[in-house]
Amino acid sequence: MLTFFPAVGQRKYDYTKKQLFALSPTEVGSLISLGPAESCEFFHDPSMKSSHEGQVKKSLSITPLGSDNGYFVNITCLR
Repeated sequence: MLTFFPAVGQRKYDYTKKQLFALSPTEVGSLISLGPAESCEFFHDPSMKSSHEGQVKKSLSITPLGSDNGYFVNITCLR
């Protein structure tokens, strides 16, 4: 389970607007096997197989910063 909070300033976050993104074991494997120049993206519908399906869509993208300097992690939630 990954937890994200939006930034409201340098090293300041809005803890009231928490977003969760649960990775499956297969997704965790994809994430930890990324090479230094590889990226990945995951799409989730938290209400899949319910009457609320399609109302919320979440995506998580991990892209390299370049020169082996780490990764940029971005979560998007569409309601």
